Amino acid sequence: MRYTHELHAPFRANVDAIVLPMSEAAAAKFPPEFVTLDRALDGLLTVACTLKAFRGEEHTTLTLFTNGKIPAPRLLLVGAGKPSDRTFLEWQHVAGAAARTLQQAKVTRWALILSQEFRRAFRMEDLGRLTAKGALVSTYHFSRYKSDPAAQLPMPEEITVGPLTVAQAKRFSAGVREGTIIGEAMNWVRDFGNMPSSDATPTFLAAQAAALAKTDKRFHAHIIDRPEMEKLKMGALLGVSRGAATPPKCIVLEWRGDPRHAKDWHAFVGKAITFDSGGISIKPGDKMDEMKFDMSGGAAVLGGMRAIGALRIPVNIVGIIPATDNLPSGSAYKPGDILRTCHGKTLEILNTDAEGRVVLADGIGYALRYKPSAIVDLATLTGAIGIALGTHYSGLFANNGRVLRQVEDAAEASGDRCWHMPLGDEYSREVQSDIADLQNLGKAGRLGGSSSAAAFLEACVEGIPWAHLDIAYTAWATESKPWLAKGATGVGVHLLVELARQWSKNA
Repeated sequence: MRYTHELHAPFRANVDAIVLPMSEAAAAKFPPEFVTLDRALDGLLTVACTLKAFRGEEHTTLTLFTNGKIPAPRLLLVGAGKPSDRTFLEWQHVAGAAARTLQQAKVTRWALILSQEFRRAFRMEDLGRLTAKGALVSTYHFSRYKSDPAAQLPMPEEITVGPLTVAQAKRFSAGVREGTIIGEAMNWVRDFGNMPSSDATPTFLAAQAAALAKTDKRFHAHIIDRPEMEKLKMGALLGVSRGAATPPKCIVLEWRGDPRHAKDWHAFVGKAITFDSGGISIKPGDKMDEMKFDMSGGAAVLGGMRAIGALRIPVNIVGIIPATDNLPSGSAYKPGDILRTCHGKTLEILNTDAEGRVVLADGIGYALRYKPSAIVDLATLTGAIGIALGTHYSGLFANNGRVLRQVEDAAEASGDRCWHMPLGDEYSREVQSDIADLQNLGKAGRLGGSSSAAAFLEACVEGIPWAHLDIAYTAWATESKPWLAKGATGVGVHLLVELARQWSKNA
């Protein structure tokens, strides 16, 4: 995707469409840039807004045909909501809604008018980053298994942006580079979540990590297979994998971006259950096909590490991804089993469908070998988080105020919205087992299930500063949105990039 800039508002550009983001205030009273365009269109904008066909409401679009009044045959109005609501996520959705709408019309060359309202509300670097990311993420479509060439939708080829001075364009372009890297990393791992589990196996994910490690000498990948897991006494991951025909893998991907502090590490841990039937405690059949996306936490770690490497962020991070299917068979692990993690925790299994926290226990245990300054895990962990937060926010749990604030800041900067959820002794007591160190279900059952699951993980980090993101209802979109196709969302990738950026500044 190529970006160019214009010194003046580019409605005279020779493109196939003009995109005009417009807030509710601007729709009610045109700023100077809009007045000039409206005159060129003989009052077409005035008609659209006066008749209330378009009011600038968030996520709304209206396509107008210019009838030769300007070179571009289409004018796309995109609602940006109330000016007081300016957030990074809002502009990403504006850019995404524009790109996705034009993609449906097979338009690949368009111009974006940046009114003074938005140039004042955002830094140029942020506008560039979010424009590129929004355009890439919104136009992603999964057609790998479609045999009809008509199912392929065109990606944007050229976007002209203005009015920008030369200095503004330079900063905007720097943001575009970052946004492109992040958007491409998100789309890369969205493929993994959308692929059937027969293809996106633990072995497949391990191969992707190994290939990524070859792109830069500062990456190092180590794939732990079953024999090594046995030597490391990874009884939790091995236990969950017992019912699967595909072999488990524990992916260890290091980014050594700060050689000056070679012993200073941070850790990401991502759950990668490549298919979750529930095991012996089998799930109902309804929507079980969607359980191929239960590896989204691990995918987010892969995508985050790819983007961090491409951006050359000077920080040392290890990404650890325990990967396996969770299936029933004669050899599958069972309710009542006791499993032992690689760092010696014993786990009583009450329900084999609470397997995510079990494999994460071994992932976290392995992360402790690095003596990290912080551990952040991501997992499609509980249905309870959807009851609490719906599909709009991921649940955020933390045992440390500093890490909590860092993740919240990264969430704000990335648009991967999180909501701080409670932890405490009440939840810790719920996962204390009568016959082992921990049990994999809280004593209150579904009540507070996300917090008791987080308490289980907290018991495994052994006091290391830690945060947990429950992305069970943000990692998968069950329906399309104006800025996003349904299916895997790539949530968490950008958040991890912003988190790594913070850690690099604090080194």
